[in-house]
Amino acid sequence: MFNRILTILLLALSLPFLSAQDSSPVLVLNLEIEGIECNKRFVQEAYNKFASVYKDVVFAAQESDLHQLNIIPEIKSSNLLEGIDTYHYVEMNITLNLQNLKTSTKKELHLKGVGKYKNECGAIRKAYLNALTSSKSDVKSFITDFYQSSFSNDCESFVEEAKVLNQKQRYREALILMYKAPKNEECSTEINQLTEDIHLNIAKASCEKEIHALTLIVNTKDLYQIRKNTYKLLRIPPDAPCAEEAINLSKEIGKLFEVENQKLPKEVSEFNVFIENQNRDGWRDRYLRS
Repeated sequence: MFNRILTILLLALSLPFLSAQDSSPVLVLNLEIEGIECNKRFVQEAYNKFASVYKDVVFAAQESDLHQLNIIPEIKSSNLLEGIDTYHYVEMNITLNLQNLKTSTKKELHLKGVGKYKNECGAIRKAYLNALTSSKSDVKSFITDFYQSSFSNDCESFVEEAKVLNQKQRYREALILMYKAPKNEECSTEINQLTEDIHLNIAKASCEKEIHALTLIVNTKDLYQIRKNTYKLLRIPPDAPCAEEAINLSKEIGKLFEVENQKLPKEVSEFNVFIENQNRDGWRDRYLRS
């Protein structure tokens, strides 16, 4: 039996593994395994697995500037089992420790895992992965409940946090936070407005890409392909940077179909009605439903 402690300090607030700019996790490690020469790569791999399995409950907390996640595995036993196949068998206990850095509130969850492999490091890796992923529902509840309890039960805590995420262009995280906000009448107006703003920001960020793709298709003058892709017009919000380009493109599409005596695609007709009537609110509502 070996009593060894593997301490891994994961700073959740500095792990932007879901950001659009960088899909790789940033891992801050303090790795100590007494008496074992192990490659740190297995720890990175294990954390990547953790991040992948639990990303739907972890990523919103990462930008909160409030939380620190500590994963503390203890090797309960490590034995060499000899026979036809000789392998190492490891039993591991893992403590998940979440802390609110503002209030110093702490919460722990205890997990167990086992692993066997031809060498001890491989067995440790397997036990580590097994412990982290074998109780998914418990871990998800642990993280979600703690994160939500970090906010007061009023609208402002959630809205202010989501505004910070929105400003950092972490739109997906901000939306998730809005979905987790208290569902009551007092919150609905503020949350709905901010949710709409976040959706519009997402569209603003992607509108140039949409316009460029549709422009290439329009330039082919292939009416069949144009008709299939005109829905992209309605994915541009009226206050997006490329809104005027969308209007001009709609006019160009109209001319192409007119020359060929073809009926306009319904999306273009609908889009043109908004423009002719200077109905930007209608355009916005239609965008939000697209």
